[in-house]
Amino acid sequence: MSPPFLLLNPHYVPLLGSCLVALKMQSLRRKPVSHSTHRPGFGSNRNISTVTTLLNVMSMYHDTLLARIVKSNPSYRPLIPSSLHTRFTRGWSDKNTIYRWSARALELIRFTQLVIEMCLQRSMSERLKWRAILLLEVTKYVLVCYILYSV
Repeated sequence: MSPPFLLLNPHYVPLLGSCLVALKMQSLRRKPVSHSTHRPGFGSNRNISTVTTLLNVMSMYHDTLLARIVKSNPSYRPLIPSSLHTRFTRGWSDKNTIYRWSARALELIRFTQLVIEMCLQRSMSERLKWRAILLLEVTKYVLVCYILYSV
């Protein structure tokens, strides 16, 4: 669904999240694969990890949309006061766009890293797999360094 539709109809956001949770629960209820043909890290485990990753990424996207809705509503008052960490993070995110995108990219990499590594395990040679994992770790390191440097 497109962001304008979700911004105008925020009551659909929990519905989409519920659908993804239902998909995850459905994949968990599947009958296990027999051990003779099952390879660790493949098959149903990969499907569960992929659905979990999609759920996390969709939740991050929905949180961004809901934050935009709350920010545009001047009469909004939170029921529970924000913690110091939340106010600090929100302040830096509002002030520095590169900080915000670095933090989002870091979260996205953390959410998808397991699925990426499972795909690498299946489709690449050992040497290329470790190079790709090293590239992921270096990217995370650079993003963390930038976040720490900008604060």
